[in-house]
Amino acid sequence: MDFFFFIGSTYSYLSVVRAESAAAQAGVELVWRPFSVRTLMREQNNVPFSTKPAKMRYMWRDIER
Repeated sequence: MDFFFFIGSTYSYLSVVRAESAAAQAGVELVWRPFSVRTLMREQNNVPFSTKPAKMRYMWRDIER
């Protein structure tokens, strides 16, 4: 199973710590596929959170949960 993850994500840890055991339980080989969200954002002309106050507030509120 291809496992795509972004090392800079605040959410990656939640998946990474479970990925190997979930793959083993399902009987599939795990193929780690790191990628860069920042590169994707640049390619799509997406604006980072720092210039979008609403996105920034939502991100921090979500992290607190």
